[in-house]
Amino acid sequence: MLEHEEPDERNQDNTPKESRGDPPLALPLDEMLESYKDLEDILFEWSGINKGGYGYVIGSSKSGKTIFCECLGMAIASGQTQFLKKPLAKKEESPEKVLFVSCEEFPSARIKRNEKQAAYFDKLAGSAEWRKNYHVVTEAFPRFIHSSANWKTLVKLLLEQKPDIVFIDSLTRLTNGQIEDSKTANALMMKLRELSYLAKCTLVVIHHTPKQMGKPLTIDSVAGSRVLIQEADFCLGINRTSSGTRYVKEIVFRYKQEEVDKVTLFAINDTLIIEAQGEKAEWEVLGENDGRSDPSNLMAVYKSICEKPEGKTTKELMDEFVKTGIIGRSTLYPYLKQLTEEMKIIKEDKTYKKLDLFGDQNNVEEGDSLDEPTEE
Repeated sequence: MLEHEEPDERNQDNTPKESRGDPPLALPLDEMLESYKDLEDILFEWSGINKGGYGYVIGSSKSGKTIFCECLGMAIASGQTQFLKKPLAKKEESPEKVLFVSCEEFPSARIKRNEKQAAYFDKLAGSAEWRKNYHVVTEAFPRFIHSSANWKTLVKLLLEQKPDIVFIDSLTRLTNGQIEDSKTANALMMKLRELSYLAKCTLVVIHHTPKQMGKPLTIDSVAGSRVLIQEADFCLGINRTSSGTRYVKEIVFRYKQEEVDKVTLFAINDTLIIEAQGEKAEWEVLGENDGRSDPSNLMAVYKSICEKPEGKTTKELMDEFVKTGIIGRSTLYPYLKQLTEEMKIIKEDKTYKKLDLFGDQNNVEEGDSLDEPTEE
């Protein structure tokens, strides 16, 4: 019945659904657990990229997204056990097959880069045999996937190639609409989800973001974020600071807890290979690379707060230090956190005051926030 109708008892089958063979719509938890007791644990390609899942690698222009994905794909195809010093999925038999769908560059533009990268992985794998596991599209493949015919070409390619993991560069080449429009984004997400399911592959889509300008990578960094993230199983972010420091951040995962305290630093060497450079807190990386950051400014912030017995609000400090260009927003917040942890200042509501250990404020009360301050 498409609309609500009164049931006709004369034609109604009163046989229990279980007797008719119809599956139950709900079960007690213990029965459900028993039904799925032989289900295997979710496996991950790398980080929070789950096998058979669908999601994104995001980042601004020239941050290193494409090279990052190429190196990750080659590491998988060549049977490596780790990437950026983090484990890759264990290979039960032969290494997985990778397909890289580049709509951004013609083969002639990327082939020399891939040649250098492949030579590096030849040494790691002990031979060039692994290259048969890494496939790339030719000039015959469309650079825009807008029409039904283009989509059929993409589907046909995946069904013929039967890859284990697919990288598509980039999301904006898959629609001629505005990705910020919820209807456009939702329709595209459904297509990509279905593509991953139909081809039985892990689907990683590269997506461009605006320049971060010293801001941390968050879900809000993604254009069309509400719809995109709603359907995604994973989202990794690539950032490049004003001084050239690059890092990858775990933004959101559906099936794994993100590393919220650290980002993984990396560099791109002369052979266009990704090299791990350690881990740091994101705010530290952004603070270090803020050209206006100077250790002496920490004391300047402290002195400014001490000047007013009633303290200063976040807005006042922003106006005094950030809007005047003395320090960056990403530097002010860590300064306030550091001063609070060192028990030099205390936060009351939205105001920061000097902490007098011998006066009325002789203790930092439980519940005082050390999080980034919010603007008034």
